[in-house]
Amino acid sequence: MTPQLPSFLRRRLRLSEARRALLGGEPEAALKQLSDPCLNLSDEADRLRERVLDVMCREAARHDAEGRPEETARLLGVVAVHDERRAGLWRRRLEGEEASREAGPASGLTPAAESGIIGALEQLLEQMRDERTRSGVRRRPAASSGESRGDGVDSRDSRAADRLTGDHRFHLAVDDVGEFLVAYGSEITLGHARAGKADLPLLADLDPVHVRLYRTESFHTGPTWRIEPARKQRIAIGGQLVDPGGAALGDGDEVQLSTNLAFRFRRPHPASGSALLELLHGAECEGAQRILLLSPGEAGRIQMSASRGRHLRVPRLTEEVSIWIDDDELVVESRARLAAAGADAAIQQQGEKGPGGLRVPCPPTRRIDFSVGSATSSGPPFAFSVRPVESSPSGEAWR
Repeated sequence: MTPQLPSFLRRRLRLSEARRALLGGEPEAALKQLSDPCLNLSDEADRLRERVLDVMCREAARHDAEGRPEETARLLGVVAVHDERRAGLWRRRLEGEEASREAGPASGLTPAAESGIIGALEQLLEQMRDERTRSGVRRRPAASSGESRGDGVDSRDSRAADRLTGDHRFHLAVDDVGEFLVAYGSEITLGHARAGKADLPLLADLDPVHVRLYRTESFHTGPTWRIEPARKQRIAIGGQLVDPGGAALGDGDEVQLSTNLAFRFRRPHPASGSALLELLHGAECEGAQRILLLSPGEAGRIQMSASRGRHLRVPRLTEEVSIWIDDDELVVESRARLAAAGADAAIQQQGEKGPGGLRVPCPPTRRIDFSVGSATSSGPPFAFSVRPVESSPSGEAWR
């Protein structure tokens, strides 16, 4: 009789086998490994499962684009067993694309070419099949030229749906946490406030457009934020100069843009494509010292929770609250009762997303106050609010 492995060794083995299957292009085999009960309380397994389900949804989209609806339905059915909401979102997305294909592409392109999302996913899946990792130079003491900008699909080249127009910013104020400036999109510029050319205006020794932050994604690394100088500006990460091709940002990196401006980059939840900039030494942007870079779509979901490893940690919250961007709407979800004041009739209850799901126009045109749960003997319910930014710093379209 073979002795059973200790639980900690069994967890390591299952996680290792799941990663190997995922990198080998077998997400369903990876999902089977992750279904072992020994991983039920593992945050690492939960994050890996998120990536596996995301890959399966993308594979389903590829089959749909290639005219194999049975395989699309089968894969989304497997996903629904683990995450019914995710599967439902992808079904609705693909149904919308099918309706668009039946109407015929207005531009004369093929349906797959018309869909920026499908185009980007095709490139990601090609990476999965080839099992290649194209790693860019993270950081160097001196500049060099002619290097790749990084691993994966550059969002600038994907024509994806998260390439937004207009002023996509708003303020978020959270009880017990404070004020944030929220900016949503795939590419964002930082520069001097008085020049009026940057998406995020800052009063510091900066050029009109000093640097840009942009999101990339690959099968191997998932969503990644990168930074690069607009021209030949000096940027340092952890005291080391970044070369002209830019560098990937990791959770906790301290970025120095000038003698009087620095920020700390945070990615507390690897499964989310969203990030947080903490301005240092008293710097502010539109009155806020913290900037949420909110990636559009459910993959950019941020959580308010009492747990560690969340973008917004609120110790007194008993039920998690999620926020994400769906096209031109801000979606707020929680198992607790949600209420909103100051919004117009555009707010809708989202029954299929469970109790407490609300949608409001985004960016908001007026202040909207949300409450979570009910008042108790110890005080009022938890609350947060969103309000518009008064004016765009540049008047230009976001990328």
